[in-house]
Formats: sequence, structure tokens, C-alpha cells
Amino acid sequence: MFIRRIFAILTIALLLSSICCLFPEVYAAPSGSISLDPSISTDNFLAEGEDEEVIIVFRNTADDSVDDVASTIQYLGVSVAVRNPSLISITLAASMEIHDPTDTLRAGPFAVTGVKESSLFVPPGPPTTPAETVDVYTWKLDQPSPYTDNSQFTNALRVLRPGEYLYLTITVTCEGVGDSVSWFFFRATEDAFTSGNYPTDINTISDKLNLYYSKLPGSDQTKYWLPLHNSYDPYDDDLSKGHVFEQNSWTRISTNTAYAKTNKIHHQSPKTNGGQSPKSVIHMCGSKFLDLNRDGVYDMNTEPGIDGFEITLLGSDLVTKAEEFYSGSLQISEAHGNPVISGEEGKALHGFYCFNLINVESGIYTFYIKIKEPEGYAATTPTLIGPIIIEIDNDPAEESFNVQNNFGNTISQPVGGKVLQVSRLNMILPYILFGGLVVTLSAFAIFMKKIRP
Repeated sequence: MFIRRIFAILTIALLLSSICCLFPEVYAAPSGSISLDPSISTDNFLAEGEDEEVIIVFRNTADDSVDDVASTIQYLGVSVAVRNPSLISITLAASMEIHDPTDTLRAGPFAVTGVKESSLFVPPGPPTTPAETVDVYTWKLDQPSPYTDNSQFTNALRVLRPGEYLYLTITVTCEGVGDSVSWFFFRATEDAFTSGNYPTDINTISDKLNLYYSKLPGSDQTKYWLPLHNSYDPYDDDLSKGHVFEQNSWTRISTNTAYAKTNKIHHQSPKTNGGQSPKSVIHMCGSKFLDLNRDGVYDMNTEPGIDGFEITLLGSDLVTKAEEFYSGSLQISEAHGNPVISGEEGKALHGFYCFNLINVESGIYTFYIKIKEPEGYAATTPTLIGPIIIEIDNDPAEESFNVQNNFGNTISQPVGGKVLQVSRLNMILPYILFGGLVVTLSAFAIFMKKIRP
């Protein structure tokens, strides 16, 4: 009986051990998240020449105690990539401040000056999606000395400990009519080190950006300087994409999507009749996108825009172009026209389109937006959007906006249902566990049969 109990215990331990092998131990490392301040809309609406203050929140999301040096992000650097950069500029003078986990201002504000560069950026999508060039602005918060022990901590220290967050305040200026998108992210270091040669001395790193000081998983107690894994550099010649890092490693991973980020859409319209009389502007925009998961919802971070589709703004009769249907009550801005072609914004913001109606008289207007689908494309959203009803009273003169009128499609679409992204491990895990259980129980039954008197 004693032997049977021992064997049963060993069998259960073996089974649990085999299950745990499917879920390897995960070692802690700092991680970051990015969002717009709750007071800032994900969209902004500006006329030519106007500007807006934007606040972005960069947070250390490590689930560790606030005094854990190994989970502290140091040499802070944050960036914004401006797509369709001819329409948006950002003032290089900005402000940063650090808040502790209780939302109390801990350090700053610090006046910082950014650096602007023109960078190649390859968006996610099929091989036919063209590359684009973006403006990348980067702000760094200088750190006088490395933080390697919590006895060094003072409230003035320019690091992000677990749970702390950084406020970056910038000024965005509208330079032209149309739409643009800004993506905010932790900037990744461009230094690279091979396994076995990781830096222990901060001075061996030339591009000090978003680093932490920690030992590696395992018995080795040596502490190294390591890069924040979900920081991002937008383009590398040898990768033909941007890069992030594996956790606890200097190994680069090629990606355009797998990094901490948030985005903001900038809608830019003409001035209200040049500011000379009390008439309004109506600004409408949207995107034609490749619906990778065929759910009919545009995910700007993962689904690319598609250029070359004809899109028309119609009046309430669903036939006549809007400026003709409402002739005498409004005009179409020549900056874009009607119809427009998706991606026509200087070919810099793929898939986006805009309609701008100017000198709009008071009244209630009903619009429809129609897209022309070529043969071989299957729509995942309606090809006619509307009715879009906008009331204008011109008291005072105003700008009215209707946005996010998106058209999705896929080149080939299965009949019925949705295509879902799944994990192969999650799919086969029940079978692995069941198979292991069957083998273990069978072996146990055979053993019991042999020892049974």
C-alpha cells in the first residue's frame, strides 16, 4: 500500500511537471504603456495655422515594488512619428514631468528640446503596400548618473520606477488641409550587443535610451544594462522594418506593430471662409483599409490603408454630388475635390481621404459617402455610408466635423463567418494535456497490475 501511494504521488508530480513545462517561468522586466492624457481627445480638429497642446502619458507598468531598481526605466526617451508630415509640425520645445504611483508630481517639470529627423517607415501590410517617409520627433530626459542601487534614490531622480509615469507636453500646429496621424512610442536604443557581451558599464552604450539595470534569468548574478523590450525604433536598413527587443535581451525583433504606442488623428480644415464672414466649414474624412481579420472595424495600428479607390460625397438623393445638390448653400474645397481618391493626401497617409465643404450657409444637411469597389475586391463594410446629418447655425461661425467613415475590404473572402487570429499552442494544448494524462494513467494502470498480489 505504501509503494502504491508513493507511486501515485510521483505520477501526479510528473503530470504537473509536464504541464508546467508548457508554461515556462517568466522573469520580470520593466514594461511600458502609452496613452493620451484623459483630457486630450484621440482626434483633434484644427484650421490652417491653429495649434493645440497635446499631453502624452508614458507609464512604467512593471508589477514590482516602487524601489525595485531592476524594474526601473532609465535614460528616458520618447518619440512621435508624424505621418503625412507636410500637414503637421511639432514645436521642438516641450515639457516633461514625472509622477509617482500616487499621482503626485515627483520631479519636474523639465524643459526639453526635441530633435527632428526624416525617417523611412514601412507600415504593416501586404508586399504591395509602399513605404512612406515620416517626420520623427524625439525628446530625451538627461540623466546625470546611472541608478544602480535604491540607496541612490532622491525625488529629483529622472527615472521611471514601477508604477510611475512621465508626462510629455508638446505643441502641434496645423500646416495644411487634410488629415494626418501621429504615433507616440518609447524610443528604442540603436546600440546592439551579442550574447555573452552584454554591457555592465553604462559608458559602453553610445545611444542611451530606455534602459534598465538587472541580472539575467538564471544563476548568473552579474547585472547588465538591458533595453526596454517594447521600446521601438521605426526603421533599420538591415531589417527593412523597425525593431523591438526580446525580454531580458539585446536580441532585436523585426516589427512595425509589436511595441507600446498610442495614436492621434489630426483633422485639418480650411479656415472658416478665411475668417471674413460668419460661414462654416464641414470637414469629413475616413479611410479605405485592408480588413485583415474581416471584422469590419478599422484598427489603425495593424491594418494598412489602401490607395487608389474612388470615393464620392453625395447629397440626400444618393445620386448627385454634394456641392451640386446643395448648390448656392456650400462649396467644395479645391484642396481635395469630389470625388477623391483614397490615399491622395500627398501619398503619405495611405488609405485616408477627406472632403472639405466651405462657405456653408445655415441649415440642415444630409450626406452620403460612396466608394467604388473594383472587381476582385470583397467589401467587409457597407459601400455606402449614411445618412450623415449635420446642422449648421453659423452663430458664431463654426467648423463641423464628421469623421471615421471607414471602408474595409479584403481581396479574397471566405463564404460566411469571420477569420480569427488564434494561438497554435492554445489550439493544441487540450490535446497535449489529454494525451499526457492518458499516457500517465495507462502507465500507472500497468504498474498497479504488475504489483497487485
